Amino acid sequence: PPPLAAAAAAVTAAAAAPSNEDAHCHFPLSGPTTNAEDQAEAQALQEAGQANAAADADTEGEGGESSASAALDAFSAVLISENDTYKYVLIKAKDPATNAYKFLVRGKSGADYHKDAARPTLNELSERALTYTVLGGGRIQHDSAAQAILIYGFSYGFPWEGAPRHDISAALVKEQYPDFEVTTSDEGY
Repeated sequence: PPPLAAAAAAVTAAAAAPSNEDAHCHFPLSGPTTNAEDQAEAQALQEAGQANAAADADTEGEGGESSASAALDAFSAVLISENDTYKYVLIKAKDPATNAYKFLVRGKSGADYHKDAARPTLNELSERALTYTVLGGGRIQHDSAAQAILIYGFSYGFPWEGAPRHDISAALVKEQYPDFEVTTSDEGY
């Protein structure tokens, strides 16, 4: 089935589940359940980043985080909340002028949906004429007292293509929090 149809079926199954407690964290999860309208908004955000990318396809080349891009340098690789469990996304931002790219981890306490954690950065990338792809999302459990960060799960709004890439997110978070134990799991929502 198409990714959105599969995600919609998963949403229906998740909504029928009796518990709103995640097995991988000690924080209770509360808030709205992703619905078709929220998935459509996430899809629109994703398509906005792709529209600019399609326009720049003629100049496609191999860039990288090591390539120079002052526009990308303006974005911190990691912006996450502390001492909570919340939704996060992994974004691949690209500067079409240089073909350089940079991975961005965005997680926000209180974000009801993954799109809410992503939207401020996606809007800023668009305003600066940068392209992006939201590679996927999940949750981050951040515990400063224990100096531990767990990155896990998935997003209905921004599903991973293939296996989750929490490894990329973890490497970036570890750079930001070198004294913390940063672990990942593909399990849980």
